[in-house]
Amino acid sequence: MNSPKKLLILTMLLQLTACQSTPKYIVEMKPYTAPVVVSDERILKNANFSDEAIGYLLYDPVLKKVLVEKNSNHAFVPASVSKILTSVAALKILGPDYRFHTDLRIDGVIKNGVLNGNLYLKGFGDPYLLAVHLASFAKAVRDAGITKIAGQLIYDQSFFFSKPEILENTDLDGTWNAGISALSSEFNRAVIHWKYLENNTTEIFTTPDLPLVEGLRPAPEAAATGSENLPVREGAKYSAQLFKYFCEMNGIKTPEPTEGLAQGKLFKSLKSPPLLELTKLMLENSNNHMAELIAIATARKLGDSVSDFESVSGSILTWWKKQLPKVQWQGFSFHNGSGLTRENRFSPKQLTSILEYSYNLNFNGMPFYTLLPIGGWTGTLSKRLLEPPTALRVWAKTGTMDYANALSGYLFSKSGKPLIFSIFVTDFNERTKMQNDKLKKEKWFSAARELEDSLVKNWAILF
Repeated sequence: MNSPKKLLILTMLLQLTACQSTPKYIVEMKPYTAPVVVSDERILKNANFSDEAIGYLLYDPVLKKVLVEKNSNHAFVPASVSKILTSVAALKILGPDYRFHTDLRIDGVIKNGVLNGNLYLKGFGDPYLLAVHLASFAKAVRDAGITKIAGQLIYDQSFFFSKPEILENTDLDGTWNAGISALSSEFNRAVIHWKYLENNTTEIFTTPDLPLVEGLRPAPEAAATGSENLPVREGAKYSAQLFKYFCEMNGIKTPEPTEGLAQGKLFKSLKSPPLLELTKLMLENSNNHMAELIAIATARKLGDSVSDFESVSGSILTWWKKQLPKVQWQGFSFHNGSGLTRENRFSPKQLTSILEYSYNLNFNGMPFYTLLPIGGWTGTLSKRLLEPPTALRVWAKTGTMDYANALSGYLFSKSGKPLIFSIFVTDFNERTKMQNDKLKKEKWFSAARELEDSLVKNWAILF
């Protein structure tokens, strides 16, 4: 039986806990009140963009009727909205169950723990090859009794072309502009950490701690201490060095990687998740690296040349024109599969036609629209369109580049109708200047996103 003293202590603890869980401010709770419907013109006026900078179209695919539109035939910069074209084409051409693979091959013989021959790491464009997969390769080598590679460690990226970056001749140094290779891992990104020391020096190290990423440096304006993701330009070499790191972690003496062509017999092969899963991941996170590798695989399946991004996107665009021969394609420009380019141009009407075609597609029981970010819930829309009229009712792709913003997809309005929309905001004058004023850019992006969200929220209530 508890003593009075114990009961007093218990009571005090319960009271203290109750106090800690009580909100600091007590406010009156009331249900959400939907905003009053206003005209598109009022929303545009409040946004304060020039008339030619904005284009949109809202379409009812059941009635085959345009509900509202503005500059719907004008061409704008779609940025990552371009990934819609890549995704649908890939799922139709490769199939939702398609899997990428990466191979480990050997030649020579194993004797007394020594591989008297070479070890080959060959990539086939897997966009989701991770450190854990390379570590499993290394463990397989160790499980085979190998403790030393007497020959060479050769990495092979010859399956298709490689590029040190997606958008060339630019100062973009973010992971969204990393290199592309048939052998890429961890989306070709590394992390740099730094800490300012008292003797006016800065301690720097990277994760992973590899020779290839030693030269990375934080931006000049970086804080005294911090971490930052930075792009890797030589993806194949980076992957091979990461594999060597895991081999040595498993007690395998491994030579420095060199580039060459894979030979010998297959030792182990790893397959990616199905394309359907990869596509959803790519769209939700707007991953440029994944988009380009998926686009390359799609063009290869079509049997076309894959010598560069232009040839890949050209192949996909030709396929789209065959699917939608009635679309007016004049002014439509598609130069890479991720949208990280200054050249892509879509009109709201053209993209709406693509979205209408895609709406009725079903992949292993998943309608295409379910692969897109969800308003107020997932991906790049997790913190946007989160109020009741739009939360979980908007399934759309976002797009952002310098002075170009886009939002396109599907809206399930209060009436239960599926509606298709495409909104573009592009300030071509500011894009021509391309001034590196971060504060000005952020204000512009904020205003563009507010305009897009206001239009969609208004349509959700109105229709």
